[in-house]
Amino acid sequence: MAENIFTTLAMICLPEHDDHNQCATTISMILNKTAVFYTSEYKNVPSAFNIHNVFLRLLEQNPQDTCGVLTNFIKSVLTNPPKVFSRPDDYAILLDAAVRYELVMYRKCNVSIVGYLKQIETHADASTRINTVEMISKLAMVDCSVDWELFQSEISNVPREIELIGLLHNKLLEKSNTVRLKAFQCLLKILQNGNKTMKQIFRDAFYSANADEDERNYLQMNDVEELFRTAELELGISRAALNFGHHPMSVANASSSGCDKTIDDGKSSTTSQKLTSDVAGIETIEGILTSLPNTIYDGMLSPMSAIRRVALSCLECILELNRNRIDEPIFDHIITKLAKDPVMLMRRTTLNVLNKLITLYPNYLPLIKLWSKCLLFFLDDVDQKLKESAMESLKTNVFDNICRYEDSSSRKVFTPWMIVRSILVIGKINVLKSAVDSWIQKSILTAKNLSIIESHIFTVNCSEAWIILSIIANKMKSKNPDLVIKTMNDILQQDTYILSVIKSWLADFTRPGLNQLFKILTDLLRTGSTNISLVSDIYSLCCMIKENADGLIDETWIAGIRESSAEYLLHFRAHYESAHVANERYLISLLVYAEATTDLNDRPDINILGILLKYLAHIAADEKCLLIQTNQTRKINVTIIVLARLGLRDGSLASTVIAEFNKILKFKTIHQSILCTLITAFADLCKRHTSLVDSSISTVIGQLSSPYLAVRSVALNNLNELILQDYVKMRGTVLLNILKLIIDEDDHIAAQAFYVIQLYVNSKNEKLLKVSLLECVYVFNNYLKYAESDMFPASEIDNEECDLAGSDERSLQKRCAIYDFFVDNIDDLSLLKLLKNVNKIHQQLTKGRYVECSQGVSTLIDLIYVFKCMCSVRSRDKAKLSKGVGTMSDETNADGNEGPSVKRSRLKAAHTQSETEMTTIVEKMIAVYHGFQQEVRQYVQKLEPTQMELVDKRLEELALAIAGNFRALVEFAKPMNFWRSLLKLIDNTKESKRKQSRKSSGKTKSDDESAGESDEEDEMDDDALDIEGG
Repeated sequence: MAENIFTTLAMICLPEHDDHNQCATTISMILNKTAVFYTSEYKNVPSAFNIHNVFLRLLEQNPQDTCGVLTNFIKSVLTNPPKVFSRPDDYAILLDAAVRYELVMYRKCNVSIVGYLKQIETHADASTRINTVEMISKLAMVDCSVDWELFQSEISNVPREIELIGLLHNKLLEKSNTVRLKAFQCLLKILQNGNKTMKQIFRDAFYSANADEDERNYLQMNDVEELFRTAELELGISRAALNFGHHPMSVANASSSGCDKTIDDGKSSTTSQKLTSDVAGIETIEGILTSLPNTIYDGMLSPMSAIRRVALSCLECILELNRNRIDEPIFDHIITKLAKDPVMLMRRTTLNVLNKLITLYPNYLPLIKLWSKCLLFFLDDVDQKLKESAMESLKTNVFDNICRYEDSSSRKVFTPWMIVRSILVIGKINVLKSAVDSWIQKSILTAKNLSIIESHIFTVNCSEAWIILSIIANKMKSKNPDLVIKTMNDILQQDTYILSVIKSWLADFTRPGLNQLFKILTDLLRTGSTNISLVSDIYSLCCMIKENADGLIDETWIAGIRESSAEYLLHFRAHYESAHVANERYLISLLVYAEATTDLNDRPDINILGILLKYLAHIAADEKCLLIQTNQTRKINVTIIVLARLGLRDGSLASTVIAEFNKILKFKTIHQSILCTLITAFADLCKRHTSLVDSSISTVIGQLSSPYLAVRSVALNNLNELILQDYVKMRGTVLLNILKLIIDEDDHIAAQAFYVIQLYVNSKNEKLLKVSLLECVYVFNNYLKYAESDMFPASEIDNEECDLAGSDERSLQKRCAIYDFFVDNIDDLSLLKLLKNVNKIHQQLTKGRYVECSQGVSTLIDLIYVFKCMCSVRSRDKAKLSKGVGTMSDETNADGNEGPSVKRSRLKAAHTQSETEMTTIVEKMIAVYHGFQQEVRQYVQKLEPTQMELVDKRLEELALAIAGNFRALVEFAKPMNFWRSLLKLIDNTKESKRKQSRKSSGKTKSDDESAGESDEEDEMDDDALDIEGG
């Protein structure tokens, strides 16, 4: 029946008396009458009944007339679709029909709609521009060309895909985010599933063959010294602060520079290469193709999260064609930024993309470094699901991929070890430790994994294998611990972590194995055949073995070690006294002698002591000696360590060496490793001879501002120990310098400073931050001499100028960053109670007690910022609000004998009391605020009129914060006109944002749905990405 109907309709369209106009009219009439069949109701009808079959017949029968009618139909679909097709599903079916007609017309009649797409690409209506992009997307998916044997001259040899790419590129630069999002979605479809010509164009434009350089890249990354130094600090295996240079470091550096050169060469070849392709006309869009990666990068920085996500997926497709683009600095910068994106789904997409890339390029060094860095962000993410995905990714790419060296393929063998090394070099060994602990608890990491890791201690991966074993050893026992002794004598000189493994497995060694181990270690100490930084650990391990085997530490053995060391030191004293570099064995023997002498509690040999003191006095006498003997850094470090160790039990010796240490510490030019050693020595001596070191601690505190990262880190760690043991007070210059490290340029130091303050607050003085917040404002702006202070007394600060002071933008940002730290770490009620200081400052200004000076102006500006931050916590998480109340209730209920219901009642009462007190404070602040801001403006106008613009801005921000967070209190406050105008401004701003939001979401509802901007669809899309990434 369908066949008969279609045949009848075709006959109706035959021309009468060659009147083709009548024919076109008839075809058009049939098209209009049958339009209903393009709706979703008829979507699943059998193919034999599809109405488009009629028009395919008419194209055979009346090609010219039918092409004209169908072209008008396609134009209507693009620019003015009937209202009956307003539903997204119906319009999609209509558009599919238009595409089918267009493809057949192009193949059979050489009639294309692309020319019309060029006409409407700048159409005023956004929905028309979106329809244009949709059409481009569908046309680019299907292989289609003109199927003519004759009239070849009428067929363009340039495929229409060239024009489609040009049109799409213009839409990628659209100002409308809705159109731009659709364009990026279209680009992604083309990159993933484009037709043959499209794939050829993008391959010719971006493809670059990758050389297989897995092992060479891995060895170039083998930066032993950097890895050891970083991981030692984190694992706490050795406290040695020596920065001894080794030959492997220089080798690694040379390799690294070679690697950089290779990368640079690769990039230059990528950018300078001329585009060649068999696709005709590709040269006309060469500029577009060249700039496409930058266009995608722009999309990845879009304020619209959906665009950022799709653009990232587009970039992934290009990176699949050209690995070298991963090494571009902009890629590292933007991916790092997206890994910390405020939108959770964006962060998850970033993780998925990085996982796909590392699967594709498992041994590409720049990618591994970036993947490791971003993974650390994900493992510390607030979203639990993302953290779990990141943990699974770490397990998959590291521990699941470690296999026996001889069983692994050349392509995969190095990947896990490269990742481990990269994470350790960043300084995040605790990430591996927590992951390993979790996997062992869940039985994910088994004895089989342990044995596989053990097998790598004989391979090029030995350093990383020992590091992982040192993490695992405390939790898991080896089936054959004697295995580690076989490699010990060869690699102990370079590898620290084997000692950690041995300590953990000490009780599991066999007796023959333990005897062999003790002999090896003792020989290392006697012959000086080890590394200087390992002496203390090896000596301690020998004592542990002795105690484990015999039940006590034999003093005879210690005395024997001391005597053999003393004999060597005295016999070869000329090696030390000369200006030449002392040999390694002499320095090791000095350290062994110090360890043994201290343990025996004996007085050191007067001759050995004389050698050391003579050399120390020579160095401390003149800074030029230190500059001349630049190659004697290790010798100086060992001298300081040994004399500090011997001085712990000898007050007169300590007094002598401290005086010499002070002289050296005051030198202007000094190697950072010597500074670190001196700081550690002072910290150790302070615990035994506090009064002797007291005058030197201020110099140590000054090292918190050292330009050297290692020095700042060592100074902070040592001061933290002294603070917690009450040798140094957390106030004055100590507190000031630690607070400045909160905003240190190095993330590791900033995290250390944050930890030090938090530890002190939790264990020593919970009121530290609350008391010092406003005082810091005075200190940072050098106004302290005019103000009272408990935490920063004048005797502690010594009226020194603070380097954070200043009205420049950078100084302002630094101070505000520290204020933000305070606000983030003080409970809400305590912050709100500090608002009573607004009244206090208002009184000072009114009565002329606020000193007139430039420092006072900058202090006022900062105080207004802090008060604004305090007001803003009102809308913060309510869980924080009860922190202060909980503390009070704990104090009042210290006995803990009250029942749960009584305790809840007391908590509620305390909370109500605090709320009442806070409300009273805020009401008083609101009552004086109008006068306060007038006084501030008069004060600043008189002293620093150039600062008026900033002052007005800060006062407006504070006023809006007060009105926005305490609306009920300001609604009827005086002056009413002032407060109600602020409330009106706030309401208008909110209403404007709501309208803008509705307008942007209402532009194209179908587009919003396809973009997946709703939470439910985003979640489903992301789950799908997770499945693909898995």
